[in-house]
Formats: sequence, C-alpha cells, structure tokens
Amino acid sequence: MMLDRIKAFKKGCFDFVTRVKLTDSGYVMYNGQLLALSALAKRQLCRLVGCTPMFLDLLSDEGYASVCNAFLEEDLLVRCRDSEVRAILPLGRTWVNYESVATACSGLGMKLMYLGDDFMILESVGNPCLLVLSSEVGYCSTCSLLKFRLLSGCVLKKVRVSCVDVDKLSQILDSFKSKLVVLKDSLHTVVIKLRKIDLRVLPYTLKVKQQLVGSVGPETEISYRKLVSNARSLNSVRERLTVQCDLFDVGVAPNKYVRNGCLIKWPIRANWLRG
Repeated sequence: MMLDRIKAFKKGCFDFVTRVKLTDSGYVMYNGQLLALSALAKRQLCRLVGCTPMFLDLLSDEGYASVCNAFLEEDLLVRCRDSEVRAILPLGRTWVNYESVATACSGLGMKLMYLGDDFMILESVGNPCLLVLSSEVGYCSTCSLLKFRLLSGCVLKKVRVSCVDVDKLSQILDSFKSKLVVLKDSLHTVVIKLRKIDLRVLPYTLKVKQQLVGSVGPETEISYRKLVSNARSLNSVRERLTVQCDLFDVGVAPNKYVRNGCLIKWPIRANWLRG
C-alpha cells in the first residue's frame, strides 16, 4: 500500500542535471516550461549564489534575477514535481529515491511512517527500534536513528548502520537497550531551572523554544519528562527529530548539561538534521 503511495507521489516528479539559469523574474526554464522555486530550493540556490532569499525576491520583483546566473557556474541536480523545483543539489550528494529505500527496507518488516517532500521515515519494531530516515530534497541523505520509547514520548539517537544488515542491526539494538534504564531514570529525576537568558543556549528558532519550554519567568522549572513530552508536539518533522536527538544526549548524561539544577549548555551534535 505504501509503495503504491510512493509510486503515485513519484509520478509527478522528475530530475534533470544542468547549469541552472534563472529568468529575469526568478523562474527556472526547462524544456520551454517555467518552473517556480520552492522555499527550500530558493534557500539552496541562494547559498550557492551568496545572497539571501529576500534579496532574490527583490531582484525577481524588479526583473533582475538573471544576474544570479553569473554565480552559477557548475552543473546541479534539479529535483522537481509538476511545475515546482523541489530542490537544487550538488551532484556529489547521494541521489535518494524513496522507492528504492522502501524496497530495501521491506525485508526487515519496516513500515513507512511519513511521506513528504522533506522526509520519509521507515520504522522497525521493538524498543528501541530503528528509524531509517531519507530525504529527497537535501535535508540529509539516507541515515539511521534509534528511537527510544519513554513514558512521555520518545528520544532519538543517530547510529551508523546499513539498513540491510540484519545481524549488525540486531547487535546495535541490543547494545543500546542499557541506555533505556538511564533515560527512564532521567525521566523521573531531572529537573532544570530556566531563566529567560538561558533560552539563548537552546539552538532552535524562537517558535520551537516556546513550544519546547513554554513561558519562562524569572526562574522557571521544567522537568526532563516535560521536555520529552513537549518535543512530540513540534509541528516541523525536521525540528522534532532534531530536538529528540538532542534530548537523548541530555537524558543519558544529564550532569554534562545540568549543574546544580541549572542549564549550563545544550547538545549540538544533531546539527546534521538542521541543514
């Protein structure tokens, strides 16, 4: 059923490799068709050109977007769906294809959890279980996360494992089960005192911070359990996965991040998901 859904999604998708050229109005021309840039594709293009999306919008409105072509000197992978450019990627990046990933993982009894332009997630069974995370548009190449289910939610840990190596997968899952004891202890005992100035330590957008910790007064206390629970409510899949990865590190080594009940620093190793 999910493979059918993937095939249906892919019907409108197509890729091509070219030296990208913008029209004066900021469209990409392909086979006589004008393709609009998605918000993500625009950000990716602007990183290559060295400007901001706002500046590109200004150039497009004034009919000068084609000046960016002088900075686009190499062939790029352009991923499209219907009349929109979904992503503009360097050729060196792994070409991820939802259908091939889903087929490779089906032998492990994994089920598709989410499908969209940003992410596809395949999940195994058990606790912890394995998530195979895939992105067609450049947020990340195919990689793996371990998902630890806790009473108030779940946390994630990045792992390096081939999704088709069943024996290695079993060994990794067994070796991480001891982490569940530590995480559950943190769930019951860790409480963090937060001041407004401490919010600067959290490497997230203001909206994510507000959803994660709520309203912060002169000195607010929030439990690890509450942080794990709040992370589940984040709307953005990418932000939710990032925060859940960070919460794994906090849970297994709370003394590294919380001292005398106060927040002293925050994990940054989940940057691979913030791209």
